[in-house]
Amino acid sequence: MNPSRRIRQLLGVPYPWRTALAWYWDYLHPSVRRSSPFDLLGQRSSIAADCIGQTASLVFLGDIMPIDSDLDLHVDSALRARISSADLVMVNCEAPLGGQMRCRGTRYLADSRRFGDLLSELGIRTERVLVSVANNHAEDHGAGELLATVERLEGRGCRVVGVRRGAGDEIAFPVDVAGLRVGVSAWTQWRNRPGSMSGARPWTSGDVSAVEWAEVRSELGLDLLVGFPHWDLEFRHFPQPETRAFASRLAKGGFDLVVGHHPHVVQPMECIDDALVLYSCGNAVPNSFCAASWPAGLGVLLEVTLCGGDLPARLGAYRVEPFLFERVGRRADIRALGPAPQSLRRARNRFDLLFPEA
Repeated sequence: MNPSRRIRQLLGVPYPWRTALAWYWDYLHPSVRRSSPFDLLGQRSSIAADCIGQTASLVFLGDIMPIDSDLDLHVDSALRARISSADLVMVNCEAPLGGQMRCRGTRYLADSRRFGDLLSELGIRTERVLVSVANNHAEDHGAGELLATVERLEGRGCRVVGVRRGAGDEIAFPVDVAGLRVGVSAWTQWRNRPGSMSGARPWTSGDVSAVEWAEVRSELGLDLLVGFPHWDLEFRHFPQPETRAFASRLAKGGFDLVVGHHPHVVQPMECIDDALVLYSCGNAVPNSFCAASWPAGLGVLLEVTLCGGDLPARLGAYRVEPFLFERVGRRADIRALGPAPQSLRRARNRFDLLFPEA
């Protein structure tokens, strides 16, 4: 390993130096620069006329980060209702879980009990959630703590994706969603402190690139295939050309839906062939450091209707719901934007920039 890469690994910085040195500026002023042409999709689409009979609802949220155990969190009742009524909810657990919350530089630890409370406060029912542990902080405390995190989540009744426990593990997790067989694959592009490739670790972009997904769909008998990647660069509102190229390969390889996280800000969505790609949901619950930059408080909930019945399974309608995380002292509110008052206008303007209404 070259000295430069070794230093970055010791610091827990997975990015090239050029990106790392620009990080703090991007954190303070998240970029809205487009590095490639982009046809933006609006906030919602209508269900196709032939989407009748068997349907299922998927809800996606972004990163749940380590936050204080005594923070008084209030969640908009309409958002809670939408989340709790979904057939399946997907979130990313942005830290190993332990007995307390601790954030030291780029090394995170989240309070296991508080994480369970956050799921409940968001309206997430543990029997209907898939929690991804595939992210750049997954190995902050080694492979043993990653496996302990999985055990703690499963002990709460959550199903876990994104972890490779051993050589025989499948990269796609099949789950029954209202009678439809949906395969979910979660992975990370970045690893702050990569451990052994042969032991317990998160699935990676390299793993995903090596898979023949048409074969996986056939072998597992999947109706639909969903990707939930931790990718792209932080605090940039538009994905990099490399990320879009990867999304295109996924769409052509057999994915129906790809929903990303990691940038800590919201990114837009596009259609690639018949696949729908939302590049970043932003944060579901940011920590105090991220929330200091207001665009990191803007997140979205993506709700997607799946159509089944007599016709081949496919995506139906989608709806993107924006919300804002705001913290004052020991209280934090997650509020739907709705018709934005003055205090929320800049968040609404940023959302409308990424998801313009027709």
